[in-house]
Amino acid sequence: MVRLKRAESAPKRADMAASKHPEDITSGDEGFETKGEPTRAELKSMLVDIQISISSILMENKKTRKEMAELKETVLEQKAEIASQSDVGQH
Repeated sequence: MVRLKRAESAPKRADMAASKHPEDITSGDEGFETKGEPTRAELKSMLVDIQISISSILMENKKTRKEMAELKETVLEQKAEIASQSDVGQH
Protein backbone atom coordinates (compact mmCIF):
# COMPACT_ATOMS: atom_id res chain seq x y z
CA MET A 1 0.00 0.00 0.00
CA VAL A 2 1.34 3.43 -0.98
CA ARG A 3 0.70 6.34 1.39
CA LEU A 4 0.92 9.93 0.24
CA LYS A 5 2.60 12.41 2.48
CA ARG A 6 0.72 15.53 3.48
CA ALA A 7 3.69 17.70 2.55
CA GLU A 8 3.26 16.75 -1.11
CA SER A 9 0.30 19.09 -1.52
CA ALA A 10 1.61 22.56 -0.72
CA PRO A 11 -0.92 25.35 -0.20
CA LYS A 12 -1.25 27.83 -3.04
CA ARG A 13 -1.26 30.83 -0.69
CA ALA A 14 0.68 31.48 2.48
CA ASP A 15 -1.40 31.39 5.63
CA MET A 16 -1.42 34.93 7.02
CA ALA A 17 -1.51 33.72 10.62
CA ALA A 18 1.42 31.37 10.06
CA SER A 19 3.58 34.00 8.36
CA LYS A 20 6.47 35.29 10.45
CA HIS A 21 6.24 38.67 8.71
CA PRO A 22 2.56 39.47 8.00
CA GLU A 23 3.53 42.95 6.82
CA ASP A 24 5.31 41.37 3.85
CA ILE A 25 2.16 39.75 2.45
CA THR A 26 1.26 41.05 -0.99
CA SER A 27 -2.29 42.24 -1.46
CA GLY A 28 -3.87 40.40 -4.40
CA ASP A 29 -6.89 42.70 -4.83
CA GLU A 30 -5.12 46.02 -5.27
CA GLY A 31 -2.13 44.68 -7.13
CA PHE A 32 0.49 46.40 -4.95
CA GLU A 33 2.56 45.30 -2.02
CA THR A 34 1.77 46.79 1.37
CA LYS A 35 4.26 47.03 4.19
CA GLY A 36 2.90 47.71 7.66
CA GLU A 37 -0.08 49.96 8.30
CA PRO A 38 -1.77 51.90 5.47
CA THR A 39 -1.11 55.64 5.31
CA ARG A 40 -3.77 58.21 6.13
CA ALA A 41 -4.12 58.97 2.42
CA GLU A 42 -4.72 55.27 1.65
CA LEU A 43 -7.27 55.04 4.47
CA LYS A 44 -9.02 58.17 3.23
CA SER A 45 -9.11 56.76 -0.29
CA MET A 46 -10.58 53.49 1.01
CA LEU A 47 -13.22 55.38 2.99
CA VAL A 48 -14.16 57.48 -0.04
CA ASP A 49 -14.53 54.31 -2.11
CA ILE A 50 -16.72 52.78 0.60
CA GLN A 51 -18.87 55.92 0.76
CA ILE A 52 -19.31 55.89 -3.02
CA SER A 53 -20.29 52.22 -2.91
CA ILE A 54 -22.79 52.79 -0.10
CA SER A 55 -24.26 55.78 -1.91
CA SER A 56 -24.71 53.73 -5.08
CA ILE A 57 -26.35 50.92 -3.14
CA LEU A 58 -28.72 53.33 -1.39
CA MET A 59 -29.70 54.95 -4.70
CA GLU A 60 -30.33 51.53 -6.25
CA ASN A 61 -32.41 50.50 -3.21
CA LYS A 62 -34.47 53.67 -3.48
CA LYS A 63 -35.09 53.00 -7.17
CA THR A 64 -36.05 49.38 -6.43
CA ARG A 65 -38.46 50.45 -3.65
CA LYS A 66 -40.15 52.88 -6.06
CA GLU A 67 -40.47 50.15 -8.72
CA MET A 68 -41.87 47.72 -6.13
CA ALA A 69 -44.49 50.27 -5.03
CA GLU A 70 -45.49 50.80 -8.67
CA LEU A 71 -45.74 47.04 -9.24
CA LYS A 72 -47.82 46.61 -6.08
CA GLU A 73 -50.20 49.34 -7.25
CA THR A 74 -50.49 47.70 -10.68
CA VAL A 75 -51.22 44.30 -9.16
CA LEU A 76 -53.91 45.77 -6.90
CA GLU A 77 -55.49 47.56 -9.87
CA GLN A 78 -55.46 44.33 -11.89
CA LYS A 79 -57.03 42.38 -9.02
CA ALA A 80 -59.79 44.99 -8.74
CA GLU A 81 -60.34 44.86 -12.50
CA ILE A 82 -60.54 41.05 -12.48
CA ALA A 83 -62.96 41.15 -9.55
CA SER A 84 -65.20 43.69 -11.28
CA GLN A 85 -65.18 41.68 -14.52
CA SER A 86 -66.07 38.47 -12.70
CA ASP A 87 -68.93 40.35 -10.97
CA VAL A 88 -70.21 41.58 -14.39
CA GLY A 89 -69.98 38.06 -15.84
CA GLN A 90 -72.12 36.60 -13.06
CA HIS A 91 -75.04 38.99 -13.63
